[in-house]
Amino acid sequence: MEDSKILELLSRRDESALAEISQKYGAKLKSVAQNLLGSPEDAEECVNDVLTAAWDASEIRGALLPWLLRTLRNIAISLYRKNHSQKRSCGLETLLSELGDCLPGAENPEAAFEGAELSKEIERFLNAQSVSDRALFVKRYFLGEALGTIAEAEHVKAKKLADRLYLIRKRLRTYLEKEGFDV
Repeated sequence: MEDSKILELLSRRDESALAEISQKYGAKLKSVAQNLLGSPEDAEECVNDVLTAAWDASEIRGALLPWLLRTLRNIAISLYRKNHSQKRSCGLETLLSELGDCLPGAENPEAAFEGAELSKEIERFLNAQSVSDRALFVKRYFLGEALGTIAEAEHVKAKKLADRLYLIRKRLRTYLEKEGFDV
């Protein structure tokens, strides 16, 4: 079913919209949540919360999938913080620590990454990058995909991708400094 029809069903408060979202995007949402959270149970909870958020939203502006992914990411970060307030592990913490050296407020990169102004600048930066660099950045830092997974899909060595990500982060840092962010 087309996204416009799903959005129409949501606006009419038709519960079949949730089934359509689950059928069309459920596997993708669960995969991203699993990448970010590392737990199938937490991923399932996160996806259910996204469906609830879609149901509760008065209006979803723009394309449906980006809205779902952005909402999923925000819910996953909140759930991760709740579950890991006392302990540190891989997953989301690793991704945020990688970005910590090129974002302002490196001592608390989670808070910096969520800032509205910073998000807009990162989006502008990414729009100026090559399609492949932008896709790599989004897969790694937005969708939380492992380097090995991305490397396998692109038929390159993980080390090569790690080097590319380092250069992208370095360019991002320079860009943010030029835009007046204290990195």
